[in-house]
Amino acid sequence: MKKIIALLSIAGFLVACEKETTKPTPYTPPASSFKATIAGTQAFIPDTVIATSEQLVQGGPFMLRISAEKKINADSSTLIQFIIEDFTRDNYTENKTITLSTNRPAYFMEVNDKVNSTRIQYHFSQSGTLFLNKIGADYINGTFQFTYFTFDQYGAKTGEFPIQNGEFKYLKINRK
Repeated sequence: MKKIIALLSIAGFLVACEKETTKPTPYTPPASSFKATIAGTQAFIPDTVIATSEQLVQGGPFMLRISAEKKINADSSTLIQFIIEDFTRDNYTENKTITLSTNRPAYFMEVNDKVNSTRIQYHFSQSGTLFLNKIGADYINGTFQFTYFTFDQYGAKTGEFPIQNGEFKYLKINRK
């Protein structure tokens, strides 16, 4: 009788100590987004947004490239792009503010890509700010505003155009 009680006690103890077998739900970030206002009226909502971290020069630093492209038609598009040193690879820096200038530019590009002919007009930033915030190891948020300028074929400045209220959220950084 004592053996039966001891056996039932051990069985009850083992059942009470049974480990939960359900796995935790993996983190799924919200959908990424990118938007900006160009020259006060146009809404720039791109078709594709890419964030990559790669060495552009062998042995050089890793650079973070954030590109957003909006198709106009089959062979034309506009693009906003930033290329900065990748601070997301260290474990210390959580956010970074970058002053945009002609020395550290942002780009607004117009691309016309036809068979046997590709034409890209780079419009460099004259002034502005890019604020980046790292989310975990592989995601990034940011806000930006800058003014870009255009030139004629002789190099004379022909206009200044503001890009304002720029914002991107939950961009996954593709690491190369």
